Amino acid sequence: MSSLIYLAGPITLPDPPSNTHFAIQIADALVSAGFTPFVPHLSTLWQTVKPHSHSWWIEYDLRVIDNCAIVVRIPGPSQGADIEVSYALQHGIPVLHLESQEPEEAVEKLTQLSRVGQVLAGL
Repeated sequence: MSSLIYLAGPITLPDPPSNTHFAIQIADALVSAGFTPFVPHLSTLWQTVKPHSHSWWIEYDLRVIDNCAIVVRIPGPSQGADIEVSYALQHGIPVLHLESQEPEEAVEKLTQLSRVGQVLAGL
């Protein structure tokens, strides 16, 4: 099973740099805690070099989600993130909804889930 964590959240609205900042803060804290996040927000740089349609990016992101153990939903309005969450749930991939953009919340909740998973695996 993959241990990759997909960070789904607003990218374009209301402010791409701010949204990317929050996602990177969460991702950095997760890496420090031993997790491996995928940050789709970083595709904004790819988009500046080689532009693609929104639907192309959604299709790409869904292929990435197929390789993830969990999707973490960062709060904020986002049609793309809502599509990603729906897709994950339809394909049996768990989704963790954060209540804030605070990196500590993501680390704490994923650490708790990891411990529960270890206990269940030992049964």
